[in-house]
Amino acid sequence: MNKCVRGQKCYAWISSRLFFNVLLRFFMEGYLEFAVAAMINIKHARFDYSGEIAGILFSLVMFLLVFSFPILVFLFIFKNQTQIQNSSFLGGRLLALYDENNRDSLASSLFHMVFAIRRLFLAMEIVFMVEYLQL
Repeated sequence: MNKCVRGQKCYAWISSRLFFNVLLRFFMEGYLEFAVAAMINIKHARFDYSGEIAGILFSLVMFLLVFSFPILVFLFIFKNQTQIQNSSFLGGRLLALYDENNRDSLASSLFHMVFAIRRLFLAMEIVFMVEYLQL
């Protein structure tokens, strides 16, 4: 019984510090790469083999995630603007979305949404306007 209580405390501490923050940081840092890779795979889709079909399905899921991320960030921050000012909001699990920003202002809290939208448009330019490049 004592080990179970220690295990639960350890899990609660680790999950409050790392769980979503690590995933969010990883996704925000690799956002451009994920977007470009998913769009290239969708643009040049081939359905010849089962591995290609699985790759296309994974790319579609990744593209939907990449495309919906700025919208979800906006909705989350806009809905929880008053609670975000509390430093222990959600146990710090989503701290990666608003950590470095001024929490008193909605405009500064939306930095990561604007950052993701800029990256999404850059990825779309890279993938879909490559024919217009002249070297």
